[in-house]
Amino acid sequence: MTYDGLYEMLEHDHAKVKQLFKEYIENEDISKYNEMKKELVVHMKGEEEFYYPKAKKADEDLVEHGIEEHEKVRSLIGALGQLGENDGEFMAKLRELKMAVEHHVDEEEHKLFPKSKDTLSDNEEKEIVEKIEEEKSKAM
Repeated sequence: MTYDGLYEMLEHDHAKVKQLFKEYIENEDISKYNEMKKELVVHMKGEEEFYYPKAKKADEDLVEHGIEEHEKVRSLIGALGQLGENDGEFMAKLRELKMAVEHHVDEEEHKLFPKSKDTLSDNEEKEIVEKIEEEKSKAM
């Protein structure tokens, strides 16, 4: 899928993951969990490798905080993998993951994105989109 801009692409990813969380929690459909997990992992990798290095010039502290939040998300995904879906703690841990992701998304969209929009050039944004899309096509 081709996007008009970097932020449209990242926000689309965020919305897709939020929807997958909703569908999984409502229906307890394992295929939605696996799809959501894959989307999250690929999205975080793209942000960390291509967006965050450029966004540091807008706000290094917010980028570092974003990386820390990604680590928390990875840790929760790992914990979920060890629990397995039939474990009684799985849904509680999944809700914790959902809350961590939603908090992270809110901070990115309302704090980091506005700052980096003012800092990154159109060419930098286009280059990031191309690299993330290439990474997604390899991983998905």
